[in-house]
Amino acid sequence: MTKSFQLAAAEASGLTEDALPFEMEGHDEQLYAYLPTEGQLVLLMGAMSEFSGAEEQGMAVMDLFWSLMEPETATALRRRLRDRTDPFGLQDILNIIEWLVEESSARPTKSSSASTPSRSTSGQRSTAPARRQASTRSRSPRTASAT
Repeated sequence: MTKSFQLAAAEASGLTEDALPFEMEGHDEQLYAYLPTEGQLVLLMGAMSEFSGAEEQGMAVMDLFWSLMEPETATALRRRLRDRTDPFGLQDILNIIEWLVEESSARPTKSSSASTPSRSTSGQRSTAPARRQASTRSRSPRTASAT
């Protein structure tokens, strides 16, 4: 019974464990965002390619931004965007996206044990002969000093 209550409470608030809290200057409420998925990053990179127009790029950025915001946070930020006296704007949105992408890249999804094991050796080890240390003396003839 406790588990279903916790799930219902999580759904009601719209928050999950992976929601990242953040704050913005001039905003008293706690704001929350989610890390982008690999698919969302792929879509964003595709839209930002040289083959995309400015309109498509702008729409891709805004679509990604709103999909990463917790619903109450999105509502609060939309309200700020509509306020003609609020300085919150595009550069702030880009800063938030950049922060989320950086956070996402700092949290790898696969452990390092997923890499392929190193090859085992079956023969004798070969060692190269030790290299002679290079001389630092000049091979040009010495000149006499005038003093």
